[in-house]
Amino acid sequence: PSDWRLTAPHSVIVGSSDVHEMGMRVVVDAVEQLGIKAVVAGVGVDPDDLADLVVEREATTLLVSTHNGMALAYAEALLAALAQREVTPQVVFGGRLNQDVPGNDMPVDVTADLERLGVDVCRDAADLATIIRRN
Repeated sequence: PSDWRLTAPHSVIVGSSDVHEMGMRVVVDAVEQLGIKAVVAGVGVDPDDLADLVVEREATTLLVSTHNGMALAYAEALLAALAQREVTPQVVFGGRLNQDVPGNDMPVDVTADLERLGVDVCRDAADLATIIRRN
């Protein structure tokens, strides 16, 4: 993960991997409080559609909210879609960073796996504030 800070020159897309809108709205509000107009991709956005939007909007930053035990699979699909399009925006995941795993009753935390993929992770609202603060 990088040591980046989101500032006004960035072109930002915010979306959710699932139907949980609340986390996505928190991120949008935080970004817009900095005077940065976020493009809202919506909820339950397919990774290919999100990658297409990155290309269309020439986005420099992609903020993804996730919740439903799919963070790692979604990140892998999204990163593959971005690579296929030869774009490299900053990718940040926040929310419930877990994955359903066969044989486990509950989803397992995949924060470290996301970081190994090069995804920056946002652990809580305070972390988000640090990531998006102005320089």
